[in-house]
Amino acid sequence: MTIGQLILDKGLDVVIKALAKLPMESRPTLLVAGRDTQQQGRYQAELEALAKHMGVTEHIQWLGFLPEVSRLYEQVDAMVCPSRVEPLGLVPLEAARFALPTLAHDTGGFRETIRDGDTGWLVAREDVEAWARALSELQDQAEVQRRGQQAWQHTREHFSPEVYQTGLMRVYDGLVG
Repeated sequence: MTIGQLILDKGLDVVIKALAKLPMESRPTLLVAGRDTQQQGRYQAELEALAKHMGVTEHIQWLGFLPEVSRLYEQVDAMVCPSRVEPLGLVPLEAARFALPTLAHDTGGFRETIRDGDTGWLVAREDVEAWARALSELQDQAEVQRRGQQAWQHTREHFSPEVYQTGLMRVYDGLVG
């Protein structure tokens, strides 16, 4: 599943091309929650045309904007965040709350929230073949569950409200003391 605006910087085109590289029986279904707010649907139409051209239309479900996505997290195996630029992706942290690993471009804030090979997959930017390999690893349910559990633990240990509060108190103590 992927969540977010449908804009070029979100990199969904790379995932669509990667899906086409996989054998038909190995292709996961990609749920896309979000809408094209900048181009009034034109970019989504381009993505849908790309999916049709690549022969993966039946492996993508366009859900549109959803005000509540918590139930979706409970129904999927992993998150996909192919953003080309991301200062600090919150989606991997949200996914980790549901013990879901994340596949993301190896860029920006994803390097802070995802440990490649442990809590998810960091995939080389624009590398369709690398994305196809990472997507194919979703077939290994035991590995997906292991990475999801590691993501949950990592997020709890490093990104919980308590961790932030403790860190903030240290900063305040340093300023005052």
